[in-house]
Amino acid sequence: MSEKAPVVYHGTSMPDPDWWQTLWSDPAGVVAKLGLKPGMVALDLGCGDGWFTKPIAQIAQRVYALDAVPALVQATEQRVASIGHVQCIVGDAMDASHYVPEPLDYILLANTLHGAPDRAALVQSCAALLKTGGYLAIVGWHVRPREECQVLGKPRGPHPDLRMSAEETIKVVQACGFVHISSESVSLYHYGLVFEYQPVPRR
Repeated sequence: MSEKAPVVYHGTSMPDPDWWQTLWSDPAGVVAKLGLKPGMVALDLGCGDGWFTKPIAQIAQRVYALDAVPALVQATEQRVASIGHVQCIVGDAMDASHYVPEPLDYILLANTLHGAPDRAALVQSCAALLKTGGYLAIVGWHVRPREECQVLGKPRGPHPDLRMSAEETIKVVQACGFVHISSESVSLYHYGLVFEYQPVPRR
């Protein structure tokens, strides 16, 4: 039996840390804006090298960090090594419910949804993990030419054709049983959206 081919997320590879950390100079401030609260059980889905995982772990009670790239998961493990309540996982975000063993209060999906081959399926993967009333926070690039997204003197981010507007993101997520509760500006080039999972009861 052949192994399942890995899912390709276009325009989501981990950037050079110099400009990425310049752009996201206050990751703790970002997660604080996006609804994370003490006592929550949280998942950093598509965690990359853990730049947001560490500040999540400094607030949440327990944290899972999942990425499909083993080297990035290893980098996350090193970044959070001094924090005892983080479990780092190599796996596909589409199958996150196979790896996370408990219902969640909070999921951060940063700079990932735009590259998913099936965006609704990725949101549904998040829904499968969240408690009713749990939060999904999404960070996405504004739809602008790369030349208008300059960091350290160079154009950055995915091609504009791959990006999702905040309005498009809201439409996709709301169709999966979520209620949009807030919008935030989280960088010069990014929006942040917070959704509450409120599935419609089956009749």
